[in-house]
Amino acid sequence: MIGVAAMRPDGRRAGFSQVRSYTTIAAPGVDMFSASNTCGYQLVDGTSPAYALAVGTVALTMSRAPGLSPRQVRRVLVETAVKPARGYTVFPGHGLINARAAVQAAARAAPDRAAAAPYCPTISVHGGRSTC
Repeated sequence: MIGVAAMRPDGRRAGFSQVRSYTTIAAPGVDMFSASNTCGYQLVDGTSPAYALAVGTVALTMSRAPGLSPRQVRRVLVETAVKPARGYTVFPGHGLINARAAVQAAARAAPDRAAAAPYCPTISVHGGRSTC
């Protein structure tokens, strides 16, 4: 899971953006240009534009390195974020998303050596070992 906070243009958390301990990254969410349903564009505020920017960055990252695991994508976002002065906080998480740096880092990412655990709908234990 990647929790996204909305930030104001001055770098502070937007007042409507909830504070949660699972905030991973922040993205702009105030005074964002968005398509209007009445033609043209309008300025909008919200976590939706922030999430859209984060998802767009993930898509660009994955297009550069399609084999990245979800864990690697999260790591790339965290490591390339513009860090807050005091480090991680629940307001901007690990920092403001940096799409260019994320895409560049994805191209250099090493393969993920961790394997997912197999799905076992029922687990039986025989002699101290679990089997599917």
